[in-house]
Amino acid sequence: MNNLHEKYFRAWILSRQLNYATSRLVDLEARKLGSSIARIQIVYLLKHYRGVITPSKLARWLLRSPNNMSEILIRMEEDGLLRRVRDQKDHRKVRVEIDEEGESLYQEQVHTPIIDRIMSNLSEEQVDESIKVTQLLYEAALKELRQYGADRAYALGQIRSKKGKRSAKKS
Repeated sequence: MNNLHEKYFRAWILSRQLNYATSRLVDLEARKLGSSIARIQIVYLLKHYRGVITPSKLARWLLRSPNNMSEILIRMEEDGLLRRVRDQKDHRKVRVEIDEEGESLYQEQVHTPIIDRIMSNLSEEQVDESIKVTQLLYEAALKELRQYGADRAYALGQIRSKKGKRSAKKS
């Protein structure tokens, strides 16, 4: 595997396989507790982001449509995991905050043994380097998506036709 392009492709394939395998494992663990990966990601962001989090920010961060994010947040609110709070000055604005049940989910799921078992194969230095490299590649991928003129829409399987209309990506 001397060719640099082949190495890039191999690294990409491995990252896809790792993402699929770990997502599947976390999903199986989450289902045991009646949860999902989306819920875990949202609770994690609510717990760690310092500042106002809106439904639209969550949708952008998790590469989801605003409607899909709204549906998830409604169900999470009904389950007591979070609360949506209207802005006092501008009632059109809504912020999302973690609730007691969300704190419990965070403790149960974010510290899941399956992730610890997988990641413990790396030294702390390797984990730190993995975070740096993954963040760098993620930002490069978003930059490439922006060149398509629709980073979130493209990631959601939608592309712009030459006439500027959005169309669902065919699979």
